[in-house]
Amino acid sequence: METWLTYEPADFLLFSERVYWRLFALENAARWPLPVLAPLALLAALLWHLRRPAWGLRALAGVVALVLLSVGWHFVWQRYTPVNWAAAYAAPLYAVQAGLIAWSALTAPRAGRPGSWRAVTGRGLIAAALIYPLLAPVAVRDIAGAEVFGVAPDPTLAAALGVALLVPGAWRGWILLGIPAVLLIASGLTRALLAGAAALPPLLLVAAAVAANALAPRHS
Repeated sequence: METWLTYEPADFLLFSERVYWRLFALENAARWPLPVLAPLALLAALLWHLRRPAWGLRALAGVVALVLLSVGWHFVWQRYTPVNWAAAYAAPLYAVQAGLIAWSALTAPRAGRPGSWRAVTGRGLIAAALIYPLLAPVAVRDIAGAEVFGVAPDPTLAAALGVALLVPGAWRGWILLGIPAVLLIASGLTRALLAGAAALPPLLLVAAAVAANALAPRHS
């Protein structure tokens, strides 16, 4: 009994902080040049959305849906599951979220109000997904292991949150926010055990998305 009392929560993880961050460096190298191409595709779709909200939203949804499928399979299932058995339960959720995003973007009757707080927050979350790699040098980590949209889960889920807020109808927003919010909270808790402050970004993303959708008019 006394031995159990000496354990800390991080001791129950099956991997170390070093191993965790190394996963991103390995995935970036293995999937090159995707770490460049995927963010460029997201940026192009975002710019199109700013000019043509309806068709741009469909482009954003298409890019994010395809990337969710890719990240769920390549990173979560093939690379993360071997060091964290719980990731096996998360991997299928990426495919479910991809389907929900595609369905919502195709069936939404119109584009949401471009100047609404909900839409502005949505575009801000997509921008956050694009600049997410900058967290690596800020945290004094190797830039080769930066988390990049299209390769790493958290920036990809940030973009999914953004699309959820751009789809018209707050009720659709709640449907689309559920899975990425849960996955980002799980990521934040894991990082809290490993590295403390690294837990903050994913949790802040969830808080921003939930607050924006909660404060939005029902049909915005």
